[in-house]
Amino acid sequence: FYQPVVAMANGLVTGVEALVRWQHPEWGMVGPQRFIQIAEDCGLIVPLGHWVLREACTQGAAWLAGGLAPLRLAVNVSARQMQQADFADDVADVLRASGFPAHLLELEITESTLQSVSESRQMLGRLKALGVAVAIDDFGTGFSSLSLLKHLAIDRIKLDRSFVQDLPDDRANV
Repeated sequence: FYQPVVAMANGLVTGVEALVRWQHPEWGMVGPQRFIQIAEDCGLIVPLGHWVLREACTQGAAWLAGGLAPLRLAVNVSARQMQQADFADDVADVLRASGFPAHLLELEITESTLQSVSESRQMLGRLKALGVAVAIDDFGTGFSSLSLLKHLAIDRIKLDRSFVQDLPDDRANV
């Protein structure tokens, strides 16, 4: 599934985020909160993440070939995927096979992925060398400091919804 990313200033769609869902024969549509942790625990998160990346880039390339305007395509990446030594090579292979332009792909990582700064810096450098953008998703839910961000090649920070859900009505947020 693809969730549009809309610019607040003009209401235009500037991108999409790929969202994985599971169509269960009895339970219907199952959201990630019910199956991602299970995929993490049993080791399926890496092949699942690779499948999502491949499908999203293939769809993005099809949209471009069909004449749609170029949009940023965001894909969530698990910490386990980022820990794979060949992850950047996998991303390069998916981009090459799908024909999707690297500069339109944005990989979303979590704060927990940044806990090992030296390895994170190396992997982020390899991804940036491909031309891929990197975003931190749900920033503010972990223990990362803002000072850490200046040492990493990050293009976008997505604040956790707990910081903005009550704006502008909550006086504590003024």
